[in-house]
Amino acid sequence: AFIRAGIIEPTLWMAEYHLDHKHDLMHKAVGWMLRELGKVHYKALVSFLEQHATQMPRTMLRYSIEKFPEGQRKAWLAKKQSRVKPALESGRRAPARFASSKTGILG
Repeated sequence: AFIRAGIIEPTLWMAEYHLDHKHDLMHKAVGWMLRELGKVHYKALVSFLEQHATQMPRTMLRYSIEKFPEGQRKAWLAKKQSRVKPALESGRRAPARFASSKTGILG
């Protein structure tokens, strides 16, 4: 109802608030809200994505860009992928089960 009435602030606030939510169903719900926002206020959605796409859960991002043309969807997903660094590149240690020289993976 807010989106149709042209009131977008509550939607953007809720989407930002739930960026780190642990439940997948919340990611879907927020992505759905953003997708609906984009149908009416495309520029607001793009602005939100520019600020938050790299930290959005993949499910949330995929739902929010569902109605974009394929090229744009791929570009947004590529931005998300480019921000994900493997554990060793980011300075974090790999889990012990992968660091064992017996496995031959990292040893």
